[in-house]
Amino acid sequence: GEASIKVNIMSSKKSTMEYFWDEVDRLSNRVMIAACGGLLIGSSAAVLKGLPFRQSAFSSTVSTSIAATTCFTSERCVNMLLPRSDSVSALNEDRRHYISHGLGGLAGGALIGMIYKSSPLSGGLLFTPIMFAVAFAENQVDEYREERIRNLLDEIDNNNSSGSK
Repeated sequence: GEASIKVNIMSSKKSTMEYFWDEVDRLSNRVMIAACGGLLIGSSAAVLKGLPFRQSAFSSTVSTSIAATTCFTSERCVNMLLPRSDSVSALNEDRRHYISHGLGGLAGGALIGMIYKSSPLSGGLLFTPIMFAVAFAENQVDEYREERIRNLLDEIDNNNSSGSK
């Protein structure tokens, strides 16, 4: 049943270009979410503090987009390197997910901190917990999606078995 469907989907081999475009799509989705969050934060700050609306919203959107691009690109690079390491291959998928996000936040945050504050440590310390929170949220969404698919498959099975009687 459903386990074989998941295994078949997961075991299909992708070409290098398909894998590359899947990663670009994943990255762009996360950056877009961060940009929307930055727009909301900048707009709210402008209204609450009486700042110029367009400038605050635009500045916040660009800043969060740059930070998200840096951190998520670092995370994707770490994620691609992790499965090739023998010491990490025994780890389950959840741990690999948290490790890649944590190291991505550390590397991306260090780069951002070095560029904007000349202090890689401050950027790494800021973005590492943020990326851990993102990993947690992604795991929660994945668990919800899997549960929803499982429920839908059960409904289909129940409808098919009741309809065949």
